[in-house]
Amino acid sequence: MDARAKNQLSANPRQDHLRRRAKETNKYEQLKRLPASQLTSKLTKKNQNYLASLKQALKSEGGLDQTEAEDLTAPLLAKIVIAQEKGQTARRLFGLTPTDLARQLLQPNAEEKAESKWPYFSVVCLAFLAMFSILTGVYESIARGQLDPSRQIGWLTVLALALFMGWIVVRYKDLVKAGIKRGHLQLWSIMSLVMAGTIIWLLRLPVLETVNLALPAPICFIIAVASIAGLTALMRHFKISHIFFEERRKQAKQ
Repeated sequence: MDARAKNQLSANPRQDHLRRRAKETNKYEQLKRLPASQLTSKLTKKNQNYLASLKQALKSEGGLDQTEAEDLTAPLLAKIVIAQEKGQTARRLFGLTPTDLARQLLQPNAEEKAESKWPYFSVVCLAFLAMFSILTGVYESIARGQLDPSRQIGWLTVLALALFMGWIVVRYKDLVKAGIKRGHLQLWSIMSLVMAGTIIWLLRLPVLETVNLALPAPICFIIAVASIAGLTALMRHFKISHIFFEERRKQAKQ
């Protein structure tokens, strides 16, 4: 390619994008024609382990034999190979554990119901409410009512932080599941902490002192106990096994 052609290509990024898409499509069509065994041999060790776990899940979840499991996973191989060349693992490509992907493959015609985030959000908020209430209660007990109002922790601050941190954890779970890059996730986490600090600063402004009153230590401990009881009941009812970093635990098992 000469310099003039390169300049024209760089001047039209949309055309460049379309050209790359067409090239990827052609490559995908070519890979689909290859035998499954040949495509499997192109996979990295990590992707081969994911594929093996997927086949095992298909057999355990759907009662398939080895041949049926291979037939069901064969259409995925070309996609995995192309994603692999971009440095993307099969786990990140599909955004699902092998067991979850197997269940999806076994029920292709079932209506996908969006997983409600409210149960998990409620549990996380209650966990943070209990945590912050305990810390506030301890803080008030040590001070024994001798703190300056500007240094007290108001009930509105505790509630707002619990709700905000609940949203943070739910959003973090979604980002991890989507396979966001580690550097981007760290930057997002730092920005979230900055936002939390901003919320604390805003709620401690003098104009809010009349509504953001500090609660006595016994009341804080009662709120903490009620929050723990509530989150325990919700976890049992909605069968939530982990509150924090569930997606990281799933990825570590792959």
